[in-house]
Amino acid sequence: MPNGEPTEKNEKGHVKCPDCGTYVNPGAASAEAILKRHRGTNSCNDARARRDKQKSGPKQKTLFSMFANVPKAKPIPSLVNTPEPIRPQPIKRDVKMQRSHRASDLEVTSLPLLESLRLRILDLPTNLEDAGESHELSAFASAVQPEDPQARGKHKRTMTEKMKERQRFSSCCDKVIADINDPFVIRCGGVGKANGCETGYYHLACAGLTRRESSWICETCESQRVGKRGNH
Repeated sequence: MPNGEPTEKNEKGHVKCPDCGTYVNPGAASAEAILKRHRGTNSCNDARARRDKQKSGPKQKTLFSMFANVPKAKPIPSLVNTPEPIRPQPIKRDVKMQRSHRASDLEVTSLPLLESLRLRILDLPTNLEDAGESHELSAFASAVQPEDPQARGKHKRTMTEKMKERQRFSSCCDKVIADINDPFVIRCGGVGKANGCETGYYHLACAGLTRRESSWICETCESQRVGKRGNH
C-alpha cells in the first residue's frame, strides 16, 4: 500500500481494500502488510469485477423507452384495384337525321293481338244475311242504336206496356233448352210452384227481354195468377 494512503476500517477492525472495496481481517499483521498481500489476488480481482458490474448494471427502463423501440408496422399492399373515376364525356350529336318511316295503312305496329284480329275480320264473309227476330241475340239489336238526346223521355214505357212486351210468347222457340246456364236464358218464376210453368226456361229474346230480371214469370203463369185473384 503506498505511503500516506489512508486506510479505512470498520467496527470489527477489518481493513478495506481500495481496489475491490472488501474488508480484509488483518489478524496479527499490520494493515499495510495484509493489504499488500491481498491486492492483486484472485479474490480481490473477482470482488473488483463484481463491484464494477454492479455499478455499470442495466439502466432502469421506463414506459416510454419500452414503446420507443417497437418496430414500425410495414404497410400491407391493397389487393383491390381502385377503379378510375368516371368523367363526363361530351355527347356527339349526329348532324344527319334519319327520315321518319311512315307505316302503311294496313300495317299494325301496336300489338300482335290487333294484327290477328284484323286478319280475322278480313276473313269474314260479306254475303251473310241479317238475323231474324227469333235469333237469341236479336234482343240486343235495339241497344246498338245510338240514343237521341232530344228524344229522351218521350218513349218511356209504362208498366203495362212492359208486361205486354214480356208476355208476347207463351212458349220458347226451343221446346227444350240444353244449357240453362246460358247468359241469354231466363228462368220463369213459376217453376216449382203448384200448377207451375211447364216450359221453365226461355230465351231472353223469346221473353221480350234484353237482360235477366228477378221474379220474371211467363204469360201462362201470369194468366194463372190473374185468374186466381179473380176467383178470390
